[in-house]
Amino acid sequence: MNIFEQALRMRLRFESKKGMLQVEDLWSLTLKQLDEIAIELNKAKKDVAEESFITTRTNESTELNLKFDIVLYIIKAKSEEKDNRKIAIENKAKANRIKSLIAEKEDEEIKGKTKEELQKLLDELKV
Repeated sequence: MNIFEQALRMRLRFESKKGMLQVEDLWSLTLKQLDEIAIELNKAKKDVAEESFITTRTNESTELNLKFDIVLYIIKAKSEEKDNRKIAIENKAKANRIKSLIAEKEDEEIKGKTKEELQKLLDELKV
């Protein structure tokens, strides 16, 4: 069972400065807000850490681990989306610069033609 299905079945709620949030509400938070929740969950995990390695986990520690894993998953996904948007913006800017340089090269090529060659090009366009 994946972590989101587990969270839905357990009806997990996450404490935040905005109040109690459901799993789907986490996706609308900023990375900073998610980081704050992850920090609090990590502190809580440490507080309930068991001293014994032979006893089974409590429901509370299992729930905290699940919450923590979900928040980390969303942080990673949103970070990747942010990085991908940044790369897309950079690529678009680079493509625009290249198109501009291509247009300049075409202009230089046309400027190097004789009057007769230019007239022939104009006639071919049938404008």
